[in-house]
Amino acid sequence: MNHWIKLLTALAASAVVASTAAAFALAGVAGPGVRASLLGTTKRKDGQLEVTYNRHPLYYFVTDRKPGQTTGQGVNQFGGPWWVLSAAGKEIHRG
Repeated sequence: MNHWIKLLTALAASAVVASTAAAFALAGVAGPGVRASLLGTTKRKDGQLEVTYNRHPLYYFVTDRKPGQTTGQGVNQFGGPWWVLSAAGKEIHRG
């Protein structure tokens, strides 16, 4: 079972329209603590646009429901561990 859900732009998936990060990426606006210059998108093989931060495609873990939850931190799936990104766009290897 896939526990990782890709963060798509609102144009690519209506299910993510309410996502603050996706809306900010589309508008080129960063929320508190986020660097607008590090927000972007990448076109996936399926044609959908995925939100990136410092060129890292963004995902959220299926059980994370509130800001700050990181239950997927360090989970080893799809060939390696998954990490939270810092505001600087660097992987945080703890937790």
